[in-house]
Amino acid sequence: MRLIQGTPESSGTDDMLTLSVTNNAFSYALNQPQVPDQPTRIFNVAIASAGSFQAASGAAYIRGTASSSHMAGNVFGDACGFHFEAEGSANW
Repeated sequence: MRLIQGTPESSGTDDMLTLSVTNNAFSYALNQPQVPDQPTRIFNVAIASAGSFQAASGAAYIRGTASSSHMAGNVFGDACGFHFEAEGSANW
C-alpha cells in the first residue's frame, strides 16, 4: 500500500495488504487509529464478473480491478487514501 492522500504523520500505515479471495469476494479492514470515532472501516467486497470491485463503509470506500492474478485499486478512509497492488497465486 502506498499513501496517496493525507500525510504520513496522520495516516502512517505499514499494514501489509493481505487479502483472501473466496467465491469472488473478500473483506478488508482499514485501520485508521487517527480517527477516534472510526478507528476501523470494514469493507465487504464482491468482484464482478468483469473484474471490477467497489464497496463503501460510511464515507470511506474501496474500488479497483482484479484480472488474472493481479489486483489494483484505491482505498480512501476518513483521513487518508492509499493505492494498493497485490499479486495472487490463483485467478480471482
